[in-house]
Amino acid sequence: MTQLKVAWSGEGYDDLEHKKAYTVWDPSHFKDELRQIVAQVRQIAARHVIWCTVPHVTIAPLARGIGAKSAPGSRYFPYYTRPWIDDDTFSPVLHPHLTGQEAEDVDRAIDLYNEAITDQVRTARTTGAD
Repeated sequence: MTQLKVAWSGEGYDDLEHKKAYTVWDPSHFKDELRQIVAQVRQIAARHVIWCTVPHVTIAPLARGIGAKSAPGSRYFPYYTRPWIDDDTFSPVLHPHLTGQEAEDVDRAIDLYNEAITDQVRTARTTGAD
């Protein structure tokens, strides 16, 4: 998301060279890779393991909303761009940005990432892991 470009993972998401083309993981791809990481972490003789969830793209200080919220009660702005670009200067033609719909779609994916992470933690705790 640091590029303010949404490129959903596809074929080759699990290959080091191919994954460079993607900026956002499809939730099913995220789960696949998370399972592999969890399996590797279980090989470590650690007493405690800390897993962190992923912040929503609209929370991370990588971009700021432009204009008024898209709709009454919405969390989303029409556009998100670099924090130093003000509303009066912003141009979707000139400046890197995400649309409000892209931000919302990525946030939904992040909700699924976080669900997968917490499910892994819950499962590990049922087997006595901390």
